[in-house]
Amino acid sequence: DAILTWAARLAFSYFLGHPDWLLRECRIPMSVTDLRTANSEPTLAVIVGGGGLFYSLNRASLQNISGWQWQVPTPHLTRLDPPLFLFGVGWNEFRHTTSTRYRSALMRSLTALAAKSSTMIGLREQYSLDAMTPLIPLRNATITYQPCATTLLGAIQPCMTNRVLLHKDSPRRLSVNVAGDKLLSRLGVATYTSVMREIAGFCERALANGWAVDLVHHLSMDAVFHRF
Repeated sequence: DAILTWAARLAFSYFLGHPDWLLRECRIPMSVTDLRTANSEPTLAVIVGGGGLFYSLNRASLQNISGWQWQVPTPHLTRLDPPLFLFGVGWNEFRHTTSTRYRSALMRSLTALAAKSSTMIGLREQYSLDAMTPLIPLRNATITYQPCATTLLGAIQPCMTNRVLLHKDSPRRLSVNVAGDKLLSRLGVATYTSVMREIAGFCERALANGWAVDLVHHLSMDAVFHRF
């Protein structure tokens, strides 16, 4: 997450030759001034992402402006002239965590997004595609798979690639992260223990087969996996 938005810009720079960027925080409501700036020359496109921007319980989504983390009023969306790219974004709904309080605002926003033929909605995993595609069946926009830019860094920024790991004589290395936040929602209350034990068993088998296994943490709470 620390390099998420930087990686998204880097992906575009890789193909377009370092364009100039005018950065805006998507969780601050888009103003009329922002809209005018976006519609003025020499704007080539509006890029939104990446990240799990579609998450109904995130504080930034709890509003009637859009119902998701990009707080763009629907009238502004309809008046936005440049091509719009949602780049590597995700539908971050977990078990028993969906809120319908602002669903009408979300649907208005999605409908406005989908009505624009110059919009590309790039979702970062199949789960997001499966969840969002039925919400907007009538559309002009393109909905497609777009992996998170952080997974492309080895290709678009080779200096960040660990060449040692790619050498044929290097030990095989497995890095495992089990996200500790919202763990019961991710894995299910009834299946939490069995899933964690299954992951631990997989790591043990990898060790037995000559792999070096690293347990990596995004947050300190990810260390909960150590118990297994």
